Amino acid sequence: MAWDLLSVKSAPHRRRSVRNLDRSLGRRAADALLLRYRMGLSPQQAACAMGLKGPEFELLRIGALRRIAPHTPK
Repeated sequence: MAWDLLSVKSAPHRRRSVRNLDRSLGRRAADALLLRYRMGLSPQQAACAMGLKGPEFELLRIGALRRIAPHTPK
C-alpha cells in the first residue's frame, strides 16, 4: 500500500525514459525493474519495498524482462 502511494505520487517527476517504461510494462512491473536494476536492491529488498513476497516479486520482474527483451527469430 505504501509503495503504491509513493509510486503514484512520484510519477509526475519521473524522467521520460521511466515514463515510457511505465507505459510499456505497467507501473508495478516498471517499478520492479527500477528497484532491482537501477537502484541495485536485492530481489528480497525490492520485494519488501513493494510489499510483496519474494516469489511474487520474481514473477513480476521476470515477466517484465520477458516483455522488454528483444525477440529473436528461431
